[in-house]
Amino acid sequence: MLLRDCIVSSGSKAGWLGGVLLLIPFLLPLWAGALGRTAEQIENLLHVPAFFALTVCLVAILPARLAQAKARWLALALAVLCAGLLEVVQPRFGRTAELIDFGMGFLGSASAFCFLWGMSLQGLHRWIAFSSCLVLAVLSLLPLGCVVVDQRHARRDFPLIASFESWPELGRWSFHGVHASRSADHVKTGRYSLRVEVDDTGGYPSFFLDDEARDWSSLKRLCTDLFVEGAQPVRLWIRVDDLPGNPPYAERFQVLHNLAPGFHSLCLDTTDLRTEGGRPLDLRHIHAFGIFFDGAESGDVVYFDSIRGIQ
Repeated sequence: MLLRDCIVSSGSKAGWLGGVLLLIPFLLPLWAGALGRTAEQIENLLHVPAFFALTVCLVAILPARLAQAKARWLALALAVLCAGLLEVVQPRFGRTAELIDFGMGFLGSASAFCFLWGMSLQGLHRWIAFSSCLVLAVLSLLPLGCVVVDQRHARRDFPLIASFESWPELGRWSFHGVHASRSADHVKTGRYSLRVEVDDTGGYPSFFLDDEARDWSSLKRLCTDLFVEGAQPVRLWIRVDDLPGNPPYAERFQVLHNLAPGFHSLCLDTTDLRTEGGRPLDLRHIHAFGIFFDGAESGDVVYFDSIRGIQ
């Protein structure tokens, strides 16, 4: 009996139920962001087996009178459509729509298509179909692999926190209300700086290093070089958290710098890293480090270079 006949024999009701159950987890509030990029990439990767299974379920739902080839193509199209619609509705459930999630859904659906196609073939053609399925699976692992490699590089380069010499480094940061890109301008160390331009003045435009908890207990100072572009000064806050999530104001370290146009070198003694209530931060568990603008105007630009610790 062909694979599709086995699937169909289980009943279309089971196919509908399975398809719905597969999508529900992706509408639940996401906790992975608090655990860093690795957990987020694993959550993204889960789209692959989910949409693989969804495509198989759709084959079961489709009328049996359809030819196998037409059923596979239609199931693929419907699964990809579901991947797109899922990203559209996720913001209504407290989630964030992300292109990578859609891409993972597509890879999962395409893998199922190749697998089902291979089951209907013999000889060389079957080998080609199954090999295509394997290639798609390997492609889906690349984002997670890049994150794992970059995190290893970050641990190796410590006490250098950010050099912006490689594009994967940007993945360590979350950006809000700003456009960030690597630039060859206003560089003091290496070849690249980080150009940060304010494009949304609502709230506090910012960028945060919140990839994973870090041990800063060996550091005596925290320094960075920066260049303020234009003719107007900027107000920058530096924030450090030793608690996960978004701790209240009284449990953060924050310090304000009023910076005139031009080059600046900023340094903080780690002994000064205390909350507003006077509690010294636990330097063994630094969960977030961030810089945000205060009273910024759209188009304000600051270049950051070599954020580093000094032991």
